[in-house]
Amino acid sequence: NCSKITHENFNRRFLRPWRFFNRRRNQGLILKLQQLLRGNGKVLEIKNSINWYLVKINNSITAIETFKPPVSYDELRFQYSVLIESIFSLIDYIEDKRMAFKNNKFEMEGKIKKEIGSEGDVIVDYMRELRNSIIHRGADVTSGGSVINDRFAVLAPDNVTSRNGNLIEKPKEVFLDKLLAALDNAAKNV
Repeated sequence: NCSKITHENFNRRFLRPWRFFNRRRNQGLILKLQQLLRGNGKVLEIKNSINWYLVKINNSITAIETFKPPVSYDELRFQYSVLIESIFSLIDYIEDKRMAFKNNKFEMEGKIKKEIGSEGDVIVDYMRELRNSIIHRGADVTSGGSVINDRFAVLAPDNVTSRNGNLIEKPKEVFLDKLLAALDNAAKNV
């Protein structure tokens, strides 16, 4: 797989095409939530919580984008782990608000799965269990990968398991950055 990647298509495929988490769109998400919660005293608390997740996400993406060999393996592992944890913590936080306010406009995970398409369930479920493996079982999401054109291309782990030890179906995409980009592209439209 790695040998087929040329310099021209490398930048398009692997230079972290995450855009959901840019500042302008962050403000849009916060404004949308403020409109939904108009008149509710918890708006500032919700805004600050969402902003905190987005700060962690943006800081991790910024760090990941600067990694070039040689790099501290622990730092690489840390930043990818924080990124994945924070993305799903943000999704869960917004889903919790949907339940608390009984408002389906807060639904995210189901909409993200639908937006991704035919492999949406597989990708989101895999990434969620990967997040759980990082938090609860100390999984290393950067244990496999390669350096291509002086950039790291992290492979999505093969051995992601659920709490009870069952192996989770792995998406067809082999690169973790591409799976993160699929989540990003879907989240843009939710």
